[in-house]
Amino acid sequence: MEYAFILPALVMMCLIIGASHANPGPAIHIDGLTPICTLNANLKKVYGYSLTLLSSTSSKWKMAQKQSLKMQIYAHIHTAKAQQNELQAIAAAYAKFAAGGLDSLKTTAEQAVKAAANSLYVAGNIDSVIDLVEGSSQTSGKECLGKGTAGGATKATGKEDLPGCETRNKKLEAATEQQALSAQDLKLAAKTSTPISGGLNQHCGLTSSQSHCLFHSALLDTKAIDFAGGLLKLSKTGVNLGKFDGSTEDRQQREVLGAAYDSTAALVQAATTATEAAGNLTLPQLIGQLKPQEALKRLEKNAKETAALLDERFGADGKKVSDDLWRDVEGTKVAKEAVEPDAETQLGKINDAEELISILAYYRKAEADKLSFLRKEVDKLKQKIQESSKTTKQICNEKTDAEKCNAEKHCKYNETKKKGQNVD
Repeated sequence: MEYAFILPALVMMCLIIGASHANPGPAIHIDGLTPICTLNANLKKVYGYSLTLLSSTSSKWKMAQKQSLKMQIYAHIHTAKAQQNELQAIAAAYAKFAAGGLDSLKTTAEQAVKAAANSLYVAGNIDSVIDLVEGSSQTSGKECLGKGTAGGATKATGKEDLPGCETRNKKLEAATEQQALSAQDLKLAAKTSTPISGGLNQHCGLTSSQSHCLFHSALLDTKAIDFAGGLLKLSKTGVNLGKFDGSTEDRQQREVLGAAYDSTAALVQAATTATEAAGNLTLPQLIGQLKPQEALKRLEKNAKETAALLDERFGADGKKVSDDLWRDVEGTKVAKEAVEPDAETQLGKINDAEELISILAYYRKAEADKLSFLRKEVDKLKQKIQESSKTTKQICNEKTDAEKCNAEKHCKYNETKKKGQNVD
C-alpha cells in the first residue's frame, strides 16, 4: 500500500534526474505488455456484453409476457370451441412461462453487475500500469515503451502499438450488437519481458536505478511491484506476467480475476440457456411448463388426448403450436368495445402490454357479467320450480289473510285454527 504514495514522487524525481542528463533506465518492450492489453480489451468487453445481454433478454421476456396476454385473450374469445379447456391450459402455461422469465431477469442482472464490476476492476489495474509506463518517459521523443530489435529499437505508444489498452480514460459504451464472449477469453499465459536496448536505451525514468529512483539499490532494487494480485509485476528489468486460467488455477492466488472469470462464465451460461423464441413454444414445451401446477396435471397426464384434439385444428403431431395456432391468434380481432376508438383490433398488431392487459380485463369482466347474469337466471328458474312444485296445503297456508285465502282456488280460511294453519 506504501507504493501508492511513493510511486508518483519517485517517478517525478527520476524524471527530473533524467532531464539533468543523469542515467534513466531502458524502455520496456511492447511484447511484454501485449498479452495483458489483450486481456484488458476482453475484460472491458464484459461491460458492453452485459448491457446487450440484459437488453436482449429483457426483450425476450417482455415478448413472452405479451404472447401470454394474447393467448389468454384468444382463449376468452373462443369460448365455444371444443378445445376451450386446452386453450385455457396453454394460456396458463404461457403466463407461468412469462412470469418465470421475468423472475430470472433479476438473477441475470445480478450476474451482469458482478461480471462487469469484477472485470472492470482488473482492467483498471492494468490501465494504471500502462499510464505509469507511458507517463515516465524522459522527453517526448524518448519513450518508456519501445519496439523492434535491440540494435534498431524505436519508440512505441500505447495508442498505436498496444490497441488492447487504447481505451484508457475513455467512456465505455454498450456494444451495438451482442459480442461473442467466453470466460476463456479471460486467460493469461506467463511471460517474462526485459527492457529494450539500442536507440532507446537510458531514456526511461521508471526503470532507472539512479540514486533516489524507485529501483535504486537502496530502495526496491531487484524487487518488483505487484499489480492485480501479482498478475502483472513491474521491475527495472521489465514486466513479468503471471499465468491465469480460471478453469484450472487456484482462485486464492488471483482472487479478483478469478471473480471476473466466474461471474463472466455465469453470464455466458445465462445467455446460452436463455429462451431464443419466447413466442414459439411447442405443445410439449408448453405442457412442460404446467408440471408444478396440480390443477393442470390433467393436461400433462392426457397429453396424447390433448394433442389429438389440437391436431384437429392445428395440424399433425400437435404440429408446432407456433404454426397454425399462432397464425390464428395473431389474426384474431378483439371487440371494438375492448379498445380505444379507432384503435387497432387485430391481436397481431397490438404490441403494447398495458393495452393487452386492458383488453384481457374487458373480456374477463364480460365473462364475469355473463356468469352473474346466468346465475341470476338460474336463481329465477329455481324459484319458479319451487313455486310450481308446492302442494295445495303449502300454498293455502302461506295465505294468512282471510280474504286472500278465500280468493285462492281450493283454499278456505279456517277461523278456528292457529295463524298459518288455515287448511284442513
